[in-house]
Amino acid sequence: MSYANGTLLVTIVDGRNLKDEDIVDKNDAYVELCVNEDYKQRTTTIQSSKNPIWNQKFIFYLKKGEDNLYLHIYDEDVGDKDPIGSASIDLKKHVFGRTGYDAWIKLPAIPGVRSKGEIHVILEHSL
Repeated sequence: MSYANGTLLVTIVDGRNLKDEDIVDKNDAYVELCVNEDYKQRTTTIQSSKNPIWNQKFIFYLKKGEDNLYLHIYDEDVGDKDPIGSASIDLKKHVFGRTGYDAWIKLPAIPGVRSKGEIHVILEHSL
């Protein structure tokens, strides 16, 4: 069965131990998420927190070839944004054909690199 199409419901729950990118203050963190570069969505910005709570839901209507969800976490500054970390989730491996996916994703999700924190994500796919 092909899972390339369908609807992906993404819940960005919260973050934990996000690395401070500000010298003076704590992060003003938000998450930018996409399955392709043409359609990005983002959470609201949570002010002054290393452990932000978003509890926000997003819907993506998947097309053939959209097999990854990309997460980019930023510290919002006046007129700028500082990257905190990024990760991607392989939808074919973790979501398609399953009842759901609920996990803490380390930032960055690269072996051998010290984590810049974690992001809690819940994914549900339906055809």
